[in-house]
Amino acid sequence: MAVTKEQLEFVKRHLGITFSDVDNDKKIQDMIEDGIIKLEDLIGKSGVDFFKPSLERRLFLAFMSYCYNECAEEFETAYSRDINRIRRKNAVKNEVQNEEESEI
Repeated sequence: MAVTKEQLEFVKRHLGITFSDVDNDKKIQDMIEDGIIKLEDLIGKSGVDFFKPSLERRLFLAFMSYCYNECAEEFETAYSRDINRIRRKNAVKNEVQNEEESEI
C-alpha cells in the first residue's frame, strides 16, 4: 500500500510534526503502512479506511502516537476496550450481513 502525501501530512499534523525531513517522513510512512496491517489484524477487519472520521481513525492515530514515541508494545493494553468495542461492532455487522445473505 502506498501512503499518499495527504495521509502522511495528516499523521504528521496529529503527531505535532511541523518540519519536513526525508528520513523522518519515511519512518512515518512505514509506521502508517505497518499500523494499518496491525490494526486490521487487531480489529478483525480488512479494508478499513483509517483516515475518515470514526472510532477506527481515533484508534489508528493513537497507535501512530505510540509507535512514534517507541512504545507500541504498550498500545494493546492501553486501548483494549476500544479494540474490543470495534471487534464487537464488526462481528454484529458481519452477522447481520450473513443473515441478510441467507434470506436471499
